[in-house]
Amino acid sequence: MTARAESEPGRHRAAILLTAVALTALALRLLAAWHANAHLPDDPSRLTGDETNYDGLAYALLQGAFFTWPGRAPLYPALLAGGYLAWDYSFAAVLYAQAVLATAVVPLTYLLARRCTLRRAVALGAAAIVAVHPALIRQVTRIDAAVLFTPLLLFTVLLLERALRRERAERAHVAAGAALGLAALCQPTVLFLPLALPFALPRTRTRRARWRAWGAITGVMLLTIAPWSWHNWRTYHRVLPVSVSIAALWRGSPEFDALTRKGETIVDVFATALNPARNGGHDPFTVDGDRWFTARGWHSIRAHPLAYAGYVARKPVYFWMGNRAGDWPGNRVFDVAALWRAEGAWKAVVDLAIRILPLAAVAALLVLRRRLGELRLLLVVLGYATVYHALLYAEVRASEPWHPLLAILVAAAIGELAARYAPSPAPAPRRITTYAMRRLVISDGHDTVGTSHTLPAQDPDRPPSAARS
Repeated sequence: MTARAESEPGRHRAAILLTAVALTALALRLLAAWHANAHLPDDPSRLTGDETNYDGLAYALLQGAFFTWPGRAPLYPALLAGGYLAWDYSFAAVLYAQAVLATAVVPLTYLLARRCTLRRAVALGAAAIVAVHPALIRQVTRIDAAVLFTPLLLFTVLLLERALRRERAERAHVAAGAALGLAALCQPTVLFLPLALPFALPRTRTRRARWRAWGAITGVMLLTIAPWSWHNWRTYHRVLPVSVSIAALWRGSPEFDALTRKGETIVDVFATALNPARNGGHDPFTVDGDRWFTARGWHSIRAHPLAYAGYVARKPVYFWMGNRAGDWPGNRVFDVAALWRAEGAWKAVVDLAIRILPLAAVAALLVLRRRLGELRLLLVVLGYATVYHALLYAEVRASEPWHPLLAILVAAAIGELAARYAPSPAPAPRRITTYAMRRLVISDGHDTVGTSHTLPAQDPDRPPSAARS
C-alpha cells in the first residue's frame, strides 16, 4: 500500500471533522445574528459608533455619491452597499449574510495551520478554537469591517506562506500581493506589512531570490491600491493611499495618554478634544483635520520622548488585553471587579475568555521555542501588528482579527505537548516463524512438521534439558 493510500482514511476523517467544526461555527454565528436582530429594530436607529460611518458610505454609494468622505476604507462599505441592494436595505439580512461570511475563518485557519505545522490534528484544533471564539462570533452582530477583514487577513497570510516557501512562484507572488492590497483596502493597518516581510523570507534562498519575491509582492500590492489612491487624489487633492488615520498618531501620543490618566475615556476624548465643534473646527475624519492632529501628535512626541517611550511599552498590553481608555471600566487594566460590576457576570466572563488567548499564545511560544522557524511568517505578522499599534493607538478590538493566528500557535503548542508526553506504544508480540517451528523437536523424538504448529504443554516435573532430543 502506498503512503498516499495510507493517508486517505485520515484525510477523510479530517474532512468530516472540519465540516462538523464549520457547521458548528456557522450555527453559533447565525444564533448570534438572530439574537442581535431580536433585540434591535430593522432600521438605522440600531446603529451606534462606527456603524454609522459604514452605513453612511454604503447608503451614499447607492444614491450615486462615490466615496466623497475619506473616513473609512472602501472595500467593506462597497460590499455592504451590495447587501443593501440585494436585501432591500435590511440590516437583519446583512447580519445573517455576515454570519455566513465569518464562517470562512474556520477552513482558512485549518489550511494555514496545515501549511505551517503539517499536522491535521493541530489544524483541526486551531479551527475549533476560532469556531467558538467569542470575539469572532460577536463580529457578525455589528456593521463593521472586521467581519470582512478577519477572513481576508487569513487568506492573505495563507497566500504569503505559499509564496514565500517556493523558489519560483511568480503567480503565487502576484496572488499574495493582490490579496495584501485588498486587505489594505479593507483595513489600512496592513498597509506597511511589506516592510516586515523580509524577516519572514526563508534563509535557504539566495539574497537575489528573496528580494525578487519581496519586490513582486510589494509591487502588486501597490498596483492594487493605486486606482483608489488616484481617486483620493482627484477628490481631495492630497496624497492619501487608502483613508485617514482618524488621529491615530495623536491618540498614541503622550498628550492623549495624559488625558486618559485623568480618567477620560475614548468616548470622552471624541466628544471633546476630537470634536470639531469644540477644538476649533479640526475634524479628524477629514484629510486636513487628520493631518492637523498628526502634526500635533508629532509635537507631543518630540516634547516628551521619555513619556512616549513609556506609553509605547504599555501599548502591546493595551492591544492584546485591552486599553484602559475604553476596554476596562474604571480606567484600570485588569480591574476584573470593575468589569464584572459594569458588564455583568456573563459578559465579563466572555471578555475575560477573549483576553486569555493572547496569554496562552505567549505560553505557547515557550513550548514551541525549538520550532519557531516553522512559524516564522505567523510570528512576523503578529509582531508587525503589535509594533504598528504600539507606535499609534492600541485597543483590544483592533487585535481581534489577528486572533486566529494566536489560535494556531496555541493548537501547535498543545499538539507538541501531547506528542512529547504521550505514552510510548507497547512493543508488538514476537511471532514464531514457520522456519523456527520446523526446527522444534519434541522430547519423545517425533517431528511435529506437517502435524501441528502448536507446541504441547510442557510437563512441569521434567527438567528443561529433557525437552530436547
